Amino acid sequence: MQAVHENDLNFAAFALAIFKPLTPEQAFESLESGKVYNYVSLSDDDFEEILKMRSQGEKWKDINSMYGVSNESSMLHRIKRYKEKKSSQLELNRTTKNIT
Repeated sequence: MQAVHENDLNFAAFALAIFKPLTPEQAFESLESGKVYNYVSLSDDDFEEILKMRSQGEKWKDINSMYGVSNESSMLHRIKRYKEKKSSQLELNRTTKNIT
């Protein structure tokens, strides 16, 4: 059996992170363990509810448990991406209003 080249591992983790989608950390963990995480799909309403629960003092551990997410860093990464998406949508809306 041929040894896995580091670049092959990096490419495989990159592809897995895109197509699953997973965080890069989850992709490397999946490749190392041979297990692929089940990705929990969250809607914008879910993200808003999560942000509301956090503002009310709910712990990440409890929120992750409610939504079936086992990796805390995964949820934090997804919240960060949601906030970026929401921010860019607001900026786009403002720009569109200024043009019309």
